[in-house]
Amino acid sequence: MRNPYDQDRYFQRLAALLQVTVSTLEASVGRPKPAQRSKRQAGGALETSQVVVSAFRQVEGDPLEERVLSLMLQHDDLLVRCAEVVEEHFLRSENRALLRAIQDGGIMGLDSVKPPEEIWNHFERIAGCDLPPSDKSQRDADFDGCIRRLEERYLRELKAQEEAVLAQVVPGGSVGIEDDRITEVNLRLKEIFGRADP
Repeated sequence: MRNPYDQDRYFQRLAALLQVTVSTLEASVGRPKPAQRSKRQAGGALETSQVVVSAFRQVEGDPLEERVLSLMLQHDDLLVRCAEVVEEHFLRSENRALLRAIQDGGIMGLDSVKPPEEIWNHFERIAGCDLPPSDKSQRDADFDGCIRRLEERYLRELKAQEEAVLAQVVPGGSVGIEDDRITEVNLRLKEIFGRADP
């Protein structure tokens, strides 16, 4: 598809159909960059090429997501707070699957967490990860900070994607309902920064 706006629109639709974030889909299959015009073919038609971002570009693991999961799996007082963690804020599919397993059974205790077999090794690694010694107030602050940073990262990425789409649609600005959505994201980011620790 040559039109970058259409590419982005269909890519977002695919992510919605698969019920994953755009970032997760991007990490799994790569994402086509806007078609670039290159040499002319016979008859004057322009030939286009697309560069696909490699799925292997992602760094192995996500320390922030894994920290939240590890804190919950190693401390019952945080395990019962699993509903506060938003799956949509996670980029990596194995971490999302583990979060779902925690949320499905976590309130009943660690023994109730039944991750899918394909991520069992990942579950064991996260559950056995070495965390520094801390008291309850330090753990709560760590957990809250991680959740805030996950949301901030998600909102920043959402904002960047929306601005990229709007720049392609309306050069130099945006209009209407998209402005409202960007304003909403900006206000939420401001609220997060207002709560951030100094």
